[in-house]
Amino acid sequence: MKILNLYACIGGNRYKWGNEHDITAVEWDSSLAEMYKQRFPNDKVIVADAHQYLLEHYREYDFIWSSPPCPTHSRVRVTQKNQSTYIAKYPDMSLYQEIIFLKEHFKGKYIVENVIPYYEPLIVAQKRGRHLYWA
Repeated sequence: MKILNLYACIGGNRYKWGNEHDITAVEWDSSLAEMYKQRFPNDKVIVADAHQYLLEHYREYDFIWSSPPCPTHSRVRVTQKNQSTYIAKYPDMSLYQEIIFLKEHFKGKYIVENVIPYYEPLIVAQKRGRHLYWA
């Protein structure tokens, strides 16, 4: 199976996938990508914007795992509202862009993972522990 691992960081749950798949990992930070490559030398590692890479390459894969950055969605973030250093930010809507995009355009299987947000999720998800999953 051809798997696309977006926002790969240093691997996360990659260990659970075994070594019998053709896996491409996309990570923006080159030092994290290098650490990933050391942990999973058989995977293809690409240093790029995962959100853009998905748009340009989604047709090449059978399964897509996406775990976009969570800081602007996190409940931890809003617990800091009363601190003088708190800066209000818009939630990064690329999370929902990817969910909608994959649902409407991707013919294979996918999972988008993120934290349980401080707001009511805009798209219904499955909850497991501290995370939400759209599939």
